[in-house]
Amino acid sequence: MAQQSAPTSALYSVTVAGLDPNQNSGFVTRPTAGQGGAGRLVVATGTVLFAATTATTVATRMVRIPSNAIVKSVAFALDLAGGTATTLTGATGLLFSDNVLDGTSTINAGSLTPYSSSFFTATTAMAGYTTAFTNVTYLNSAGNSATDGYNVPSSSTLPIWLAVTQGGPGPVQTPGAWAGTGATSLSTSPSYHVGVDPGGFFDVFFQPTTTTNLSAAMNFTCEVTYVTT
Repeated sequence: MAQQSAPTSALYSVTVAGLDPNQNSGFVTRPTAGQGGAGRLVVATGTVLFAATTATTVATRMVRIPSNAIVKSVAFALDLAGGTATTLTGATGLLFSDNVLDGTSTINAGSLTPYSSSFFTATTAMAGYTTAFTNVTYLNSAGNSATDGYNVPSSSTLPIWLAVTQGGPGPVQTPGAWAGTGATSLSTSPSYHVGVDPGGFFDVFFQPTTTTNLSAAMNFTCEVTYVTT
């Protein structure tokens, strides 16, 4: 293969343009950690012994993250251990923490009304996630009928509370501009047009969209990586 010829011009991402005085009115703007700038990843993991049969009305709180977490990945793995998983299909979203001691407001703590019912996955089959973690961060990026927010790559530099309510691209350029891809459009959702960080923590939760059908109870693990500012 021949060597690629040198470019004759270059375009700049917002992040790189901010670091170049020639592109940024003579100034250098260093991006915040996790929001275009380098940051330390935090890993949070939760495992549950998932019953062979679980109804679609049951939500499982898998991992707890702060509301200002800038989520970089969400992944799942299932320990088959020689068994079979005919059906393990569900949605992955965000619930408010049930603990007021972590800063979650009294009005939100323990609420089973999702901040987003399927931000990461909508009706995704999990049965094949058996040999390694499978990344599901953007598996609902085509949207869903619930319209209470879905994750897209361009909002991956936003705190999770804002990524849900605004969508991408971000950050907010004009207050009240909530028309980004993936933004919550369901007016009854707790994440609709939220203008300030609600504070506290969210739980990444899994809810079957079809009654599960496993040959036996199995360990189901969720791993979330994120950056905080």
